[in-house]
Amino acid sequence: MVERRLRDRDPASVASDTSRAVGERTPRHGRKTVTAPRAPLRLLVLAGGLFLCAQHSAAAPKPNAVHGVSVFRAGFPARTARISPGHPASWNYRLLEGATQGGPVWYVLRLHVEVAVRHQTRSLAYLSASTNGWTAAQIEMKAVRIGGRLVTSTSSLGLVDGLIKQSTRKKVFRLRFANYLQRRGVRGGRNRLTVRVDLPRAPRVVTVRVLPDTEIIRTATPPPSLSLHVSWPSRESPRVGKPFTIHWGLSNRSALAAFDVNVQPVFNGRDFETVGRRRSIFERFEGTRQGTFTLLPLRSVRTTLFVRAQSPNANSPAAAIAAVVLPRQTSAPTGPSRIVGMLLFAGGIVVLAFLRRSQA
Repeated sequence: MVERRLRDRDPASVASDTSRAVGERTPRHGRKTVTAPRAPLRLLVLAGGLFLCAQHSAAAPKPNAVHGVSVFRAGFPARTARISPGHPASWNYRLLEGATQGGPVWYVLRLHVEVAVRHQTRSLAYLSASTNGWTAAQIEMKAVRIGGRLVTSTSSLGLVDGLIKQSTRKKVFRLRFANYLQRRGVRGGRNRLTVRVDLPRAPRVVTVRVLPDTEIIRTATPPPSLSLHVSWPSRESPRVGKPFTIHWGLSNRSALAAFDVNVQPVFNGRDFETVGRRRSIFERFEGTRQGTFTLLPLRSVRTTLFVRAQSPNANSPAAAIAAVVLPRQTSAPTGPSRIVGMLLFAGGIVVLAFLRRSQA
């Protein structure tokens, strides 16, 4: 699966790397001074940086944006809602009577937090948010030492943006996460949002502050929803040793994109093998796509073929099609071999007639 990575660096690390790139000179008295680069060199470095930034921004897929009406907002009191292991923060909010999760109304959590890593030690923490006891967000935070400095990596998975991995060297950084609430996490009347942090090791190393713009919105936009179908291009049954093609079509019925979509055939390796492309991968999937897979039958069998689509932020549909593979077709004699066969057959009849007359 394809991962999207973002990296934040603090000004100190950027400054140190810049000084090494420009060049350092140590005079005889031991004090270090930085030599200024020439103008053409500065322009070259600036152009290279702009080019790399443009390449990175072009390669990064555009994130999904869910628009709706806020039904709950943490607000000003959240400025003091500091969370540490064993001390979660909770808010009560109300929804309309009869409220449910699913068309035509959907509820989405937008979580915005500030994370502070207190000590320069290796640690592992999980930041989670739930509504009425049903998990709506879970972010893994892992701190390790790389090159003598502490690097914190985060990993999250949701229906809005799929799998997101980030890393930073900052001791204090902010995270945003959006996800659709679970069906059982939505009910009419009073609801409760809880945010907590759990540390299996090294307790009280990480603290989290929930920022005021954390909210739950109501929207008409459903999460990414994939539908898949397959078909035969011909009515003839496949035969052993003769490649055949199956067609597939995949559609996303939501305005939100599905990320890292993987489409591939599923079959018994003793019955078939793939000829050519083994799978189709789409980093960002919207609308409808079509394609084909070519398979080579290895033996005569009656079976079912599947084509499956998978995505970290959408459902995983599968379409089936029955297949009856016929035995290998034997070629009929043609040309000179057919003439020789006819002559031998006629000669056999003449010899048989002669033997019968001689016996009579």
